[in-house]
This record gives sequence, structure tokens and C-alpha cells, in this order.
Amino acid sequence: MSSELYADHNASADLLDEVKEYLMIRMKEQPFCNPSSQHIRGIRVKMAIENCRSRIAELLGCETKQIIFTSGATESINSVFNSISVANTLSKSESKTFIISQIEHPSTIYAAQSYSRFGYETIKPSTMNNGTVSLASLESVLSKNTNKGCLVAVLAANNETGVLQPIDRIAEICRQFELPFLCDTTQLIGKENFSFADRGMDFCIASSHKLGALPGSGLLICRDPQSFHPLIQGGGQEGRLRGGTENYLGTEAMTVALDFSIRTLNQGERIRTLRDKFEKRLKRYFPKVEIIGQSANRLANTSLLAYPGTIGAQVQMALNDLGIQVGLSSACTDASLKTSHVLHSMGLKKEFVDAAIRISLPYSEDIEKKYDRLFHALNKVYSDLTSSAQTIA
Repeated sequence: MSSELYADHNASADLLDEVKEYLMIRMKEQPFCNPSSQHIRGIRVKMAIENCRSRIAELLGCETKQIIFTSGATESINSVFNSISVANTLSKSESKTFIISQIEHPSTIYAAQSYSRFGYETIKPSTMNNGTVSLASLESVLSKNTNKGCLVAVLAANNETGVLQPIDRIAEICRQFELPFLCDTTQLIGKENFSFADRGMDFCIASSHKLGALPGSGLLICRDPQSFHPLIQGGGQEGRLRGGTENYLGTEAMTVALDFSIRTLNQGERIRTLRDKFEKRLKRYFPKVEIIGQSANRLANTSLLAYPGTIGAQVQMALNDLGIQVGLSSACTDASLKTSHVLHSMGLKKEFVDAAIRISLPYSEDIEKKYDRLFHALNKVYSDLTSSAQTIA
């Protein structure tokens, strides 16, 4: 069998060679201890964390005091909802409506829903057929819920379709209605240019494992940390904004990965061109294949394909037999085999929803070879599953 081709980087990226090399040296030469300890070893580890904070602030265009290190995107998202809820309780506010998009990651959807027991409701603006949030619907929802809204949540890039959302315009709308804006930037950071200072969002997030580092670490950037109410109480770490002994190895590895990812952003246009070439080639041989979100701006590395007459799980298994791993639109729904709420919100027919598979590749030099292998593999799998053999010129 040929070597493995991992094409599910939106779920979790391969560990970068740069991160592996850093960790090997780090584990041999640098100290391990509790960063809160006041001896020289503790001080050295704490200084390393603060050096990471400074470097990340530089890379992401924010202030060091705005960065809160967390265990990842899910914790960061839940922390924001908690902070809003606590602030409302302290101020005795009756504004208890979350406005979140229909295409949010499950962590945002379930975080919002969990506050229903405290009297909160969730309203979801509609989604356009191309996978972007309807700005007209968002403005209408906010107009109809004046003085009720307490948070708007719209992700920057959808993990399933790769569709980029108009987050700058959304931020403007949120400012118009004086509502805080939580932007899930998990898929965007490291793949597209980003500066927090240049965006109008109030909260954004990142997860280490999406960048090619270790799972279990991430960050939350908060525009006004002084008004933030922590979810995890503890020993005063992170400026008392997130308790618990710091995952300093995870934070260091994340910094290495983020630094590398941003230095390689210039490959984005090349990868987008090769992605589009791959999709056109596939459509030429299989005209019925739907490239979901094709008419919108998308992440350069992402293709969500649906060939009616096939089932996504069957295509995934067949590709796996050929040494290729792809996703079923969202890794967070793979295990339950439930169909995607994102694709339903776009108005796609069931035959396309059921057939969807996601290809997401790393920013790498050999990506053209990867797309060529994917094409030949899909040609075989689609032909086998639909009994329509294709002759490749």
C-alpha cells in the first residue's frame, strides 16, 4: 500500500516537524515545574509562558493582557458565555437572548443552549445558500430584539464548508446595536491573515491542535479583560482570568506552530489555485459532483464534496482502504453519523447532505501531488460506487 495521505486537517492538523523538534530539545534541556513556584526554576518556566504571550500578541495583533491561555476552543467559547451570564446576573440585566449563526460549531450551539435553564433564549439568523450568514437576517433579528440581545456569535470560517464569513461587516452591525461579538476564529487563525486590533470583534479564539501543535491548549483574546468573569476559578493564574496550573508545554508548542503557520501564509494563493484546479478536474469527470460553498470565499485548503448517489461514510471508508483519510463534513458529528446542521441550514437537498465528504490539507510544498492522488482515488471510488467507470485522459 502507498503511504498514508491525511486529508482531514480541519479536524486536527498533523504535528508540525518544527513542533516536534522544539519539544525534543525542550524536554532535554529546559526545566519542568509549577510556574507559580517562586524559586528560580518556577520563574524560568513562568518567563517562558510570558514570552509566548508576547510573541502571540505580536503575531495576532493584540495586547498581551488581552490573551487568556485555555485548554482549547471549547473552553474559550464556554468561558465567554459564562462571562456574559455572570455580568448579567451582577447587573440584574433582563437581556437574555443569544444571537448565534446556524452554522456555528457544536461547542457554541450547546454552550448557548445550556443557559436556557437560566432563562436565556437563542435566536439564529438565516444562512445564505452559499454558506454565509445573511446580514439582512442578522440585522432584522437584532432590530426585533433591541434591549434583549446580550451576545452575537458568528464564526469566521466554517469548519465544514471552509466558507469565510463577512466578519468585519458583522462586527460593524454588532457595534451599531452595542452588542459584544464572539467570533470563533479556530479555523481562520493560521490559515488567513488576521489582526485582532484591526477587527471589531470582542472575543476570538484559537486551538493548538488546529495549528499543528498539541491538543489540550488554546487561547481566548478578550478586548476588555477587566470586565471578563472567569469560568475556571483557581490559584490566580492568567491574571485571575483562568485558574489552574498552566499547560506550559502546550502553550510553548502552540506558539511555535502559530509562528510557523503565519510565516507560511504566503502559500495560501498557490494552494487555493491548486484546490480549484483539483475541483474543476473532478467536475469534468463527474459533472454531478457538488462543490459545496464554491460560490463563496473559502479557506484555501478546504473542499466539501458531494456526489449524489453515494453516501459520505461509504466514500470515507473506501478512501481509507486506499490509505487516504478524509472527514465527513465535521469531525464532531462523525461518531454519531448525524447529518450536518450546517448543510441543512444552507438548504441543500438530502442527497447532497448524505453524500458530503470534506478534504482539508495542510499548507505544504507537495500539495499538488496530494491533490493528484486524491483525484485518482476519488475517480476510482466514485466509479466503483456508482458503476460508472471513468477513463482518465
